Amino acid sequence: MPVTLNSTILKTPPRSGDVLIEPGYDSFRSMVESNMTLNTSRDTTICGVAFDEYRRMVREALRLSVDRPIIAHGHQPEFYHCGVWAKRVVCQRLADDLGAEAVDVLIDHDKVKQRHLQVPFATSGRVRVAHVPIEEKQTAAYFEQLPAWNEADCARFGREIAEANEEASRSSVMPIFLDGLRRVRVPRDWVSQFGFATQLVDQSFGIAPRRVRASEIDYGCFLADLLGNARRFATGYNTALEAYRRELGIKGTRHPIPNLHVDASRVELPIWISDESGIRHRLYVRDQEDRLQVQAGDQVVESYAPADLQTWSRAESHLLELTAAYRIRPRALSFTIWARLFLSDFFIHGIGGAKYDRIADGIIREYFGIEPPEFCCVSATLWLEFPRYDVGREDMLRVRHQLRDTQWNPQRCAVATDTARELISARENLVNESLRLRRETPRDHGARMDTFQRIRSINERLTACCEGQIFDTRERYSTLEWQLKSNQAANSREYFFGLFSREQLAGLQARLLESCDRG
Repeated sequence: MPVTLNSTILKTPPRSGDVLIEPGYDSFRSMVESNMTLNTSRDTTICGVAFDEYRRMVREALRLSVDRPIIAHGHQPEFYHCGVWAKRVVCQRLADDLGAEAVDVLIDHDKVKQRHLQVPFATSGRVRVAHVPIEEKQTAAYFEQLPAWNEADCARFGREIAEANEEASRSSVMPIFLDGLRRVRVPRDWVSQFGFATQLVDQSFGIAPRRVRASEIDYGCFLADLLGNARRFATGYNTALEAYRRELGIKGTRHPIPNLHVDASRVELPIWISDESGIRHRLYVRDQEDRLQVQAGDQVVESYAPADLQTWSRAESHLLELTAAYRIRPRALSFTIWARLFLSDFFIHGIGGAKYDRIADGIIREYFGIEPPEFCCVSATLWLEFPRYDVGREDMLRVRHQLRDTQWNPQRCAVATDTARELISARENLVNESLRLRRETPRDHGARMDTFQRIRSINERLTACCEGQIFDTRERYSTLEWQLKSNQAANSREYFFGLFSREQLAGLQARLLESCDRG
């Protein structure tokens, strides 16, 4: 019976040093072998090209091995956390165990979201976070558009990290990363710099995958197949999405991602198309009598006879013209479908990708009519070494209740003096009077309001008898507040893996490899 990932247990590892490998590592070899057997026996064609032949074409074009398994993972070229780095560790381990090739796909056609690097630091026992600008003049929307950094950019970035946390900049692997940014011989752009810098860090841990840029992949047959069968693909895509929503009880048609647009005249594909201006549009295919029109938004950019997209021998020249004039980039699900089916023999996801790829499984079944290849999920949590406090939100709630109690029930904390005792006795009499009025003459609002105001006046006088306790409680509340904020900053798993020391990363690597050994 084939081993399958259990998506219901995919949760972020809660504590520092915790790792997630699902399913167990001891099942990976059989999963890879099962995927390879399926891939060589599928009778599906992609734009008229046999399934296995197209896989060979993809690997040859990327100069990857055609006779060894490929274990792949991918992520945006951004400042990712240790949970992402964990995928690289396990990918390399599996490739070594199987004599396979490890491949790291830089998803550089994604949108840039990070504009600052979070750098935590501690002063007087409090952990705070500085936000260092990643690029001061950055306006590009997508990673592949980011220009290379010059020496001044690299120096400014390293200097501001050091200013925020000198110890981290000195004892972490950040100096290796920054050196990599500078040492790229001919940096074409930021992505090439980032890839080389992370490669230097990885190599110091024995991790050496082949790197592939998603923006430089020729999707060829896959793209032609989708264009020629757009309506069938969009229908299968939406059907798989609706099944996923039913399974999880999600209402509507926009979560976790929107349905593709489908109407009588045109359909949307999960592909971006942009011209030299770099502005992206959704790609549509319109049925126009005996022609298929490719549209960037509402603008027609190309037109084909349906027969032109049924065989690769006819489609190739048309696709070359289209991709020469426009940038064609798959969106998330279409990319992961391509990577799992045609690039790799086994794909390693993080938690988010593993959850959403249940949708990809459905699309593969609906559109290609085949069973999807198995994949796995790897993640981890690692915290930086900062002071932490044994406090929780329940402590703040308790102290907040104490403060509120001093306002409305000051008699409970008033210092035992003759004055306080007299005020407490008077307050008890007024409370009893208030209860009597509410019971006997509930509509005598004037009398009831007068009693309430007299109780309030006594409360204020009693509060003066509690000033020392109130001060101490407020101080305790203030301390709890900053301690909780400090813990929140200290316990974040989102910090760039380059901010961690070599010893911490080596420790995480050892725990991941131990988990692999245990299976």
